[in-house]
Amino acid sequence: YRADPDAMFPVWDRDARLLPKDEVLGVTIGGGDKAYPVAALRERRLVNDVVGGGEIAILSSALSSDARVFERGGNDFALADGPDDSPAIPSAIIDQDGAEWDVRDDGLYKRGGGEILPRVSSLIYFWFGWRAFHPDTLVWE
Repeated sequence: YRADPDAMFPVWDRDARLLPKDEVLGVTIGGGDKAYPVAALRERRLVNDVVGGGEIAILSSALSSDARVFERGGNDFALADGPDDSPAIPSAIIDQDGAEWDVRDDGLYKRGGGEILPRVSSLIYFWFGWRAFHPDTLVWE
């Protein structure tokens, strides 16, 4: 089913911004909805963005639809330089001041600082499914 570009049933209300079965990471914060194409996240690996007024950082795998969304807490994050060439979700990132943060399932942990930025709820959907329940969604480009 995942490999077939067609749905098993008719999708009447189509939105041409993406193909119906493109995978998206769906995020809802403060009444705002945004879809992030998984293919684009795989290439970028890290995205700093705002949804519904909430600042978020998205970290993703280079090979799969595995992704995590975290609060940013006013930070702008970048991928850490170093030996982490793994295609998995990055294990560490740096902020605009050069401080290192460990990426864990439940949050971002600032090394030596005790600051923790929590994970934000998100799920992977097919585009037609996300759009059906979030018709006014924005799409990240």
